Amino acid sequence: MKTKEKNKIKDIFEFNVAVLQAFAENNITALRSLLTPKVKSKHCGMERALPATSSVSIQHARGDNYRQEKVPDWVDISFASHIRVYDPLSQLTPYSFTEVAFLAEVQHVRNCPIDCASLYYNGVHRSGIYIVVPSLGAVPVEVFCDMDTEGGGWTVIQRRQDGSVNFNRSWKEYKEGFGDLHTEFWLGNEHIHQLSSQGDYTLRIDLEDWNNKHKHALYESFRTENEESQYRLHVTGFSGTVEDSFSWYHNKQSFSTPDTGNICAEISHSGWWYHQCFFANLNGVYYKNLLGPDGIVWYSWKDSDYYSLKKVSMMIRPRTFRPRLSP
Repeated sequence: MKTKEKNKIKDIFEFNVAVLQAFAENNITALRSLLTPKVKSKHCGMERALPATSSVSIQHARGDNYRQEKVPDWVDISFASHIRVYDPLSQLTPYSFTEVAFLAEVQHVRNCPIDCASLYYNGVHRSGIYIVVPSLGAVPVEVFCDMDTEGGGWTVIQRRQDGSVNFNRSWKEYKEGFGDLHTEFWLGNEHIHQLSSQGDYTLRIDLEDWNNKHKHALYESFRTENEESQYRLHVTGFSGTVEDSFSWYHNKQSFSTPDTGNICAEISHSGWWYHQCFFANLNGVYYKNLLGPDGIVWYSWKDSDYYSLKKVSMMIRPRTFRPRLSP
């Protein structure tokens, strides 16, 4: 065995023993220092540890015998659905535990940011990638937060900018999300549903053509239903600097992808809330020559379903969001 591997095993072993000793002795200070740093930023997207809001248990496994014991509420692992620490040298430990598992029974995550707006209110005013925990799903999700556009607080759910990501994907991929949060991506229908259904949300769509002309559409109300309802779209209350090509035609349509048998999705080579078929098709094929029958279309831009845009993005934030003015 290489020295590096031995050191890694030694570190895991020593960490395991230290945790078990602190727990057995009910040493609150030791447990806090051992556990909190490992999850304080990783699971909550914050620069500081947040108070835990869930009950947490440690499960000791030894043969067929199991016992669970409570860890104090402050242990800040409420945002990890499952953290396992393995002890490869269990036969040498005084405890002989083959596995120590920390299982977070997530009940309340009100102190964890549920979207980019709550991150903004917690003092994060720089655009970038963060982790949030939607209150419905209670599962951490990595998102890109736009803290610059119109006051900030936006959770970006889609972006197209250079054609680097293929959007001709399956139902499963659109459900789970794909792409690169730094460039082009679809956040995932399940995440979009969980985010948009935890309150009243506004949708903003930014568009840019090949002459660098910018326009936007704003919708006062936006949400999607769950997978059982094919992530049916609810979008109303249009305003903006471009004519509407989205809500009046696509509202209340179910999401479909090329592999679901929907002819519009098949010929458009993307996933979307198709009707018969579209007046907006923001997940379409990325054309660098401006024209394409299945491109990134916003019909009213040029009264054409062939003109394909250069850049688009979709982002949401709570309808009641108000940016805080700097002192």
